[in-house]
Amino acid sequence: MSEPPVLLGRDGGVATITLNRPRKLNAIDDEMAAALLDALRAAAADSQARAVVLRGAGKAFMAGGDLACFAVDAPRAAHRLVGAFHAAIRVLAAMDKPVLASVHGITAGGGMSLAMACDMVVAAASTRLLFAYNAIATVPDGGLSWRLPRLVGARKAAEIALLGDSIESAEALRLGLVNRVVADDGLAAETAALAARLAAAPAAAVARTKDLLRRSWDADFDSQLDAEQAGFEASAATPEFQRRIGEFLDR
Repeated sequence: MSEPPVLLGRDGGVATITLNRPRKLNAIDDEMAAALLDALRAAAADSQARAVVLRGAGKAFMAGGDLACFAVDAPRAAHRLVGAFHAAIRVLAAMDKPVLASVHGITAGGGMSLAMACDMVVAAASTRLLFAYNAIATVPDGGLSWRLPRLVGARKAAEIALLGDSIESAEALRLGLVNRVVADDGLAAETAALAARLAAAPAAAVARTKDLLRRSWDADFDSQLDAEQAGFEASAATPEFQRRIGEFLDR
């Protein structure tokens, strides 16, 4: 009996979602897309999970889509697979909890899209980001065409997308595509440390902060100020705020 294509576990306040097709470099197919959607929904609904880690088993985070899916009736296969993948991306993008991608090895195509959709990315030195879509004569999915210009700017996004050059981990850090780069044998420890810090953060304030960051792309400055004030006032009414203020004053 084969293992499930996506694993979900929780240790304390940290839920971990593991892409689990290591022999395929975690390339996503229909079954994995459906399982990823289920895992993200479960993590989002788990009241005990305060942070989520997304990682890949084996030698890579995710090598994009499983091209074997497109061998028969490619347009219909694309509709089915991309639709399911986008459903998962929408859940991820709307997640109230902080989501940390822990990437290594090949992180290509849909794998790059998935990592970029997370709030933070910690990368092993072995990581190679690859746009990959033009190599198979198609366009990006997973929201990458929306996120990439916002992360690196319009000119660099065009270069990455149109030339398709591999981006090594150090360059990914310089461009702001990842937050940290660590030695391969230190990835698990750094991921655990960051996830623990995220899980220890005040959950309601984190959710409001994520919402403010999301809406900032479409809001004018005055509207954003109003939203910040509303969020601050709502936070000030919480027991967590009162507790932390009291602890600060006691010190």
